Amino acid sequence: MAMKKCKECGEEISSSAKKCPKCGKDQRNFFMKHPVLYTIIILVIIVVVASSGKSSNQTTKTTTTSSSGSTQEKIYNIGDAIQNGDYEITILSVKEASKVGTQYVNSQPSEGGTYVCVDLSYKNISSKPLNSWEFPSLDLVDSNDVKYSSDISASSYYATETDPDRKVLSDLNPGITTKDCKVYEISKENYGQGEWFLVVDGNIKIKVK
Repeated sequence: MAMKKCKECGEEISSSAKKCPKCGKDQRNFFMKHPVLYTIIILVIIVVVASSGKSSNQTTKTTTTSSSGSTQEKIYNIGDAIQNGDYEITILSVKEASKVGTQYVNSQPSEGGTYVCVDLSYKNISSKPLNSWEFPSLDLVDSNDVKYSSDISASSYYATETDPDRKVLSDLNPGITTKDCKVYEISKENYGQGEWFLVVDGNIKIKVK
């Protein structure tokens, strides 16, 4: 008969003994003393491992699908007529300027800056009048996807020299095209580096530089 020493008193006892006959110390390990708890722990481990495997498979599948099913982002150019919801927008020109406005009413960029002047047109291609609050947003974006909003003050000065027929208080009726302009104040050094885009409503890219 195989023998072992008691965990408590060291007495030689049978290896199959559940308790020491001398000191009464339970010789079973934790899992043998708590079989129900042991079973629960095993089940929890199985569920966690199965869930992790499933999650990993789903992630791999999603990534693969995205990689194989993705389409290249379309980049538009200056002069392209781009339909976006109720509007057709066209970037007519983009140019740099060290001053905007007229001889007597003008504005200059801050030190180290330059003005990027954008002339554009909107056409209402819907069947209802649209007000100026519904015009699409237009951001200037660098190659690092940093967005720059237009300078309202500089845009107003630029409008005095270009005289666009933009709608400010009145609606743009169906089939009508109106011209507008926007000016962005950008670091001259930054604007001289990399690619630049105009982004309409956050999802339509137009390469300007």
